[in-house]
Amino acid sequence: MLDFYGEINKEAERLESKEAILGKGLMQPFASTNSGSRKIMFGVQLEHALPLVNAEPPIIQNGYEIRFGDRSSSIIKAESDYKVIAKISKFSEAPNHHYYLIIYNKEKRLYDVIERISYNHTTETYGYLYNNSILDSLDVGYEVPKYEILRKSGAFDQFMNRCDGVNLLTGYINKNKTTEDEIIISRSAAEKLKAPLIKKVQIPINENDILLNLFGDNNYYKSFPDINETIPENIVCAVRRENVEECFFAQSVDRLQELLMSDEKYTINGKVIDINVYCNSPAVLTERYSNSQLLKYYNDSIRFNDEFVNTINMLRDRDGNIKMSYQLSKIYNRCRQVLAGDEFVKDKPKPFKGTILEMIVLELNTPTKGDKITNRYGGKGVISEIIDDDLMPLLDNGKRMEVCFNGSTCVNRLNPGQLMEMSLTFISSRILEYINSHSMPTELAIEMIYRFMKHVSPKEAEDFMGMMYGADVTDIDRTWYIDQCIEDGYIYLSNKPITESMSLDKLNEIYKEFPFIKQYDIHTLIKDSNGNNRYIKGRRPLVCGKMYIYRLKQYAEEKFSVTSLSATNIRNENTRSKANKNYRIPHANTPIQFGDMEITHMNHMGPEAVIEALMIHSVSPQGRRLYEKALTGDPYNVNIVLDGESKNRKAEILNAYLKTMGLKLVFRKVPKVKGRAFTTKAFTSIPKPKKAFFHISDEEMKTLNLDYLAKLYEENIELANKRAFITKAFSDSDIDEEK
Repeated sequence: MLDFYGEINKEAERLESKEAILGKGLMQPFASTNSGSRKIMFGVQLEHALPLVNAEPPIIQNGYEIRFGDRSSSIIKAESDYKVIAKISKFSEAPNHHYYLIIYNKEKRLYDVIERISYNHTTETYGYLYNNSILDSLDVGYEVPKYEILRKSGAFDQFMNRCDGVNLLTGYINKNKTTEDEIIISRSAAEKLKAPLIKKVQIPINENDILLNLFGDNNYYKSFPDINETIPENIVCAVRRENVEECFFAQSVDRLQELLMSDEKYTINGKVIDINVYCNSPAVLTERYSNSQLLKYYNDSIRFNDEFVNTINMLRDRDGNIKMSYQLSKIYNRCRQVLAGDEFVKDKPKPFKGTILEMIVLELNTPTKGDKITNRYGGKGVISEIIDDDLMPLLDNGKRMEVCFNGSTCVNRLNPGQLMEMSLTFISSRILEYINSHSMPTELAIEMIYRFMKHVSPKEAEDFMGMMYGADVTDIDRTWYIDQCIEDGYIYLSNKPITESMSLDKLNEIYKEFPFIKQYDIHTLIKDSNGNNRYIKGRRPLVCGKMYIYRLKQYAEEKFSVTSLSATNIRNENTRSKANKNYRIPHANTPIQFGDMEITHMNHMGPEAVIEALMIHSVSPQGRRLYEKALTGDPYNVNIVLDGESKNRKAEILNAYLKTMGLKLVFRKVPKVKGRAFTTKAFTSIPKPKKAFFHISDEEMKTLNLDYLAKLYEENIELANKRAFITKAFSDSDIDEEK
């Protein structure tokens, strides 16, 4: 019999700490307090986190953030002592924007290359920016020491700690815009969550295409922005197809500076950070004046390739058969192929005969409504509203909240770790406010911070005191540290996710030791009866502290779709369009499938209206033609009727598949049965008596023969039991007047 517990305990003894079993979970504080599903969700969200333009290290750290920097492929360090041999720029007009450093590795005795590039494009529009400050300081002949960081991602700080988010002042308030997973953020918080989007646009230019002179004048033909230039009015380039019949009109000097409805426009927002020109027919570039800017960048690329090859050949002539790294050999051989005239191949087995202009555009994207953000505990949500800072809830210390979460999300999602983080940052801010307001001496302030740290992480507390009272630390240094903490407003802490995890009992001990810590009085904005804004004090105080917030790559602009007449395939059915992916249209025009929105419409509009709309907009070629007639015809005479030709193309394709199996799909229209609901014949008709029911007065009751009436009732009792609500009407003829 296997001893599972024994094997587990044996492996546990082998591990240095419980944190050794974690991977990406090392980035989640207080891991032991969160449910397993939220741990898994956080691991996925960490991969989907957008690198921010100005990311910050978290206030509550785990101590393992630096380990990600040590193992990141986005960080290039000198493997040994390097010497810079040559510097070759890609663009002659911007020599420091994009260049290659050819270096000599003294330890391995080989030549290598380091590319200075400002970005890394990963997939779709996602990527990150590089920090090249060290590379930009190097020149030919410089010596680079071993382990020197040459280039790194912007997602790491100066100490190589990973930084994916920002610390935002967060509170839990139930409002009409914070239901379910809705989140309210301030305008300044949205600016802090700004992320770089790397967009690659490829513009094919055939021999009969003309690049418009949108950015030049009569003396200088300029078809697109140059390197490091911002795109004006979100149009990066436009192409006009040559038409002999319209050439005197469409190809005049003035018309080439204007956009026409038939031109192919490429819409994109941002700044141009890279340009590549691929051309298999260079002679075409010299034949047209409209290709002058293309020719400039093409000649610049030929200049770069030639300079790169000549530099390596010069080293070979000087040192003989030199040893090169794989990356250097790859670039060298590629440059030789370009100079030899090897044709460029793109997505086809045969070489492309035209020219391809490839532009890399950087957009600093600010989040909008519908974008997703999350904390480090799987607490994702959708931004429901972005409001001005002066309209956010106000705390009694003068600060304003930056993020408003729903108060029930923590309970429903079983991730109380977020409460631990917010509580610790809240406590640290209150302690610093107390130190500042009481003008506490430096020694007492350090002692108070030490007592607070000891509750969170005893090991960090001891290291803190050792650092504060080290041999090289002066009183000025200690005072500067306290002043810096007060200026920041928070005490940076390190807490191991498992062995030092927090709990409600530990929080209670902190509150007992520091009884002066009180919750914030909060004031929220409302509108009075006159429509004026005014603040009211909340009924109960609130814990409000900094929380580390990520921005996820699922942003609303990417999901937005505007459809009038969608794209169709060869079977004339609706299909996905890649026009917006190629930046030919501002938004996607892919038809939206039947989903939650359509179900909601069915509830309040009825299924007939929804189905008709889908027949017109989505599935029927005849329906689309009818809709086109409505858009282009007489607006005062619109008559769209779905006839027998307005068929569902998807159903027709399904029927074709079924016929191959000997089956047939038959549509049968069930007629509506019109009837009166809840209608029945309640009473049996009774012959109308000669006279109506008579009324017996009090005087007649004295002489009325009741025995005779009882006899009449007994004669009809059997009939009364068989049929409900039936009786024999009385008339004055049934009564013996004499009696």
